[in-house]
Amino acid sequence: MMTGVPESKQHHAISNAARSRRWRLHLVTDLMLLVGPGMLAAVIVFFALGGVRWNFGVPLRFSSDALVYIAQSKTTFENGWWWVSPRQAAPSGLDALLFPSNSNIDQALVWLLRWILNSPFTATNFAWLLMIALSAASCTYVARTLQFSRAASVTAGVLFALSPYALYRNIDHFSLVTYLVPFPAALAVHLGMGRVPMWRTAWPLLAGCVLLGFNYVYYAFFGCFFIALGAVAGCVTRRRTRPLLAGGGWIALIALCTALNLAPSLWVIGREGSPLLVREKVPAEAEVYGLKIRQLVSPVFEHSFPPFRAWTRREAVARYPLDTENMISRLGLVGSLGFLALVGVVVVAVPGASAPLLSAGRLVVAGLLLATIGGFGSLFNLFVSPDIRAYNRIAPFIALFAMVAVAAGIDALGSRRRLVGRLAAILVLAIGTWDQTQAVRPLVAALVPNAEAFENVHQFVSALEKTVPRGTMVLQVPFTLYLNDSGHARMEPYDHLKPFTVSQHLRWSYPALSNRQFAWQEAASQLQPADLAALAAGAGFGLIWVDRFGYPDGADLTLAGLKAVPGTRTLLDNGRYVAIDIGYVAQTLTSVAGQQVAEFVADKPVTQTQTGCRGAPTIAFERIGEVRSPNTAEPTQVPLFRDVEVAGWAVTPESERQGADMEVAVDGTPFAAAYGFDRPDVAEYLQVPTAQPSGFRALIPAQALAPGQHQLTLRVQSRTRPCFYESQNIPLVVD
Repeated sequence: MMTGVPESKQHHAISNAARSRRWRLHLVTDLMLLVGPGMLAAVIVFFALGGVRWNFGVPLRFSSDALVYIAQSKTTFENGWWWVSPRQAAPSGLDALLFPSNSNIDQALVWLLRWILNSPFTATNFAWLLMIALSAASCTYVARTLQFSRAASVTAGVLFALSPYALYRNIDHFSLVTYLVPFPAALAVHLGMGRVPMWRTAWPLLAGCVLLGFNYVYYAFFGCFFIALGAVAGCVTRRRTRPLLAGGGWIALIALCTALNLAPSLWVIGREGSPLLVREKVPAEAEVYGLKIRQLVSPVFEHSFPPFRAWTRREAVARYPLDTENMISRLGLVGSLGFLALVGVVVVAVPGASAPLLSAGRLVVAGLLLATIGGFGSLFNLFVSPDIRAYNRIAPFIALFAMVAVAAGIDALGSRRRLVGRLAAILVLAIGTWDQTQAVRPLVAALVPNAEAFENVHQFVSALEKTVPRGTMVLQVPFTLYLNDSGHARMEPYDHLKPFTVSQHLRWSYPALSNRQFAWQEAASQLQPADLAALAAGAGFGLIWVDRFGYPDGADLTLAGLKAVPGTRTLLDNGRYVAIDIGYVAQTLTSVAGQQVAEFVADKPVTQTQTGCRGAPTIAFERIGEVRSPNTAEPTQVPLFRDVEVAGWAVTPESERQGADMEVAVDGTPFAAAYGFDRPDVAEYLQVPTAQPSGFRALIPAQALAPGQHQLTLRVQSRTRPCFYESQNIPLVVD
């Protein structure tokens, strides 16, 4: 008992101390409630991938799209951020902002990990595992804001983090991790109930939405869509304007953050010009990459449960059309049951359904109407913008809403006896974990060959860097495209990124992203090996890297031509990769190489000084402006004051092969075109392998298109003579 203090004040002090202890206890409990599910999800994935046998120093995937993100993380690791990569796209360096993916929050995690980890591969693997943990924590948190029990919230959080969609994407699509999805999704559910969260609950949700705006744009778009629907539903059902006003404010916040996130890319594109390599998206792709309900509820591939395995094999035999990346948009057994329950709540109008269930059910149905093939997303892309094309990526939002139904079901079972609810949560978690983690089977099967491929490149590049000066520039052949790389012969897409990811100081020519650099490499790709060696040496390159897998003949002709050049020597050859030293090649260009490349880089019209060849090229115009598959016999209408993109494919009559170069001409005035895009479909159609790099893309500047009628032609240079083949006139009408 305190002496000299009135009894009322003593009681007040004791009450304050008790409240403080309770607050600290709740804080510790809440933190454990978030950390626990995150750690559990990460540990489950860790052991599913082999536990201590998983070598964190080897990237989880070392092929295809994963290489793009590994290279991005490597740049963040080396230079502090991913925007500019001085050791790529030699000699100028890679301005990565020209392709506005801008997943800055993901790279911020890599940036933080670089202070405690010594390898970009370890950092990328650990960042992905950390994102799995964050997905579980964020979903658990938002489930608690919806008043679900701790057991139900933890179950929902862990199963959301382990969704097949997230496991199949892994680092292959590092920018599509799901840890920020729960925040806008939960806001939408709250608004759909007519509830505007109080500040104590709202500020973490708002913070999550801000971070979402500074990441890849897809989830920000879907988040705004669901928040808008929730706000309208809450306003109509509750007859209150507050949800509508709050939803509008949150959408404006996400849109502002997204605009700020994209601003650096828009500034660089305005300065450098829009890269022709970044293919323009078209409305029809909304259906190519749209969502399919069948795929949501189908089991994961090669399931250990025989009936599920038979299901997926029967699905494969059926050969459904438009099965693209949407094939991995699977919810798993528990998620599918939750999804079907939500649809049932809305369609059947289940009496007594809770407010979160009704709200989540409406949002799921609306999401299906937007994203499914032939849905409203197709109309959005047709009349507003085709930039959001892969509507199947709405799947993690549907998975989150499905977890609302799962949590509600667990709490319904435990409404009378808490023990029953906890046992139900444990059972659901166990079944869901067993079912969903089978999605990592392809990763586990690929771990050994993946490590072998990594070690092969790593050893070769390490040996190479010991023999040449620091900062030596390496010209990589065969020349392959970036962002549209479909592989060459036995080379897989983006294989040219592999040496950079393991390199410590060499500078690599791949990838060419800017129009100027693409033009230089496109010109260089037309040269004979002797001229190529002279050109590379004159441009400051010290090595030529030859990937034998990129040539049908194993690069025998190319290597013979390079080795015949005086001053070249083979430094290393491991059967696939060959490093040719060109440091002693005469620093002068042959007249052919110098003239051709200089004209390319200067954007000087080559065909203006040449005459026409006899014969006409085989050409298919696939797009002129916004017109797909134009009827070239009739005038094509194009808008005034806008650049017009022209795309298609072309081969010359010289045994139906790709030409040397191409230009488009408007009323006889030629403009440069990007030529050489991979078109395996053309090669297969013509039955001519040399016609594969025949795709083209050109941008006609708006100033060349005055109002009225114009004539468009395509000029394809001969590979053997100083002349060009010209297409028939294509009428254009500008108004």
